[in-house]
Amino acid sequence: MSGNTVPLSGLNCTLSGISTARYLASRERTGTASATASFAKKADNVWTAGLYVFGFSPAAENILAVEVLMKEEDSVFNERQSVDLTPYLRGFDGDEISLELDLHIGRELEIGGPVIIPTGRTTPETEFP
Repeated sequence: MSGNTVPLSGLNCTLSGISTARYLASRERTGTASATASFAKKADNVWTAGLYVFGFSPAAENILAVEVLMKEEDSVFNERQSVDLTPYLRGFDGDEISLELDLHIGRELEIGGPVIIPTGRTTPETEFP
């Protein structure tokens, strides 16, 4: 992550196009779900988020929306941008996938193309104040 991160108070993401229990049970392609997660600050300019899902719907796009939340006095700069992860997730049937995104916080949030990390890494969860 780069840019003006000093007034950053939170970073959230929502991934759409997730398979529902109905699809898993009957392969019926109607209806999908979304999952939301908060990013946790791991180090300077390094934030991570994890989502656990049963699978991705083959009939829906997988859009990752990233929401930037600034401290109250800078809340006018809160914003939301999205990136289409469908090309990376469509047809994926493995146990785990890790994606790395480069975010630039500034006048307008910029999201660099995802990088697929072939082997998943296990990261212990840590609560940050």
